[in-house]
Amino acid sequence: MASRIGVSLMQVWRTLHEEDLYPYHDQRAQHLEPGDHAQHMDLCHWMKTHPELLSLILFSDKTSFTRDSVNLRNVDMWSHDNTHEKV
Repeated sequence: MASRIGVSLMQVWRTLHEEDLYPYHDQRAQHLEPGDHAQHMDLCHWMKTHPELLSLILFSDKTSFTRDSVNLRNVDMWSHDNTHEKV
């Protein structure tokens, strides 16, 4: 922001704090939705009927694979209140 508007970083921080705005980070949270159990069971039954494909599947606890990872510690949400928002 500072380089975009041509002022120092400290001036940006000072202005934001004068407006009572502070940076907060989103927190990641994982939870199951009501329909998840049925979908997991469908996947298990499908895998039992196609055992030849198990050696071709890459299993991970990640929801997606990308070349560019997003570090949420580098993403700030500026607010008057700390909402402790979960993503």
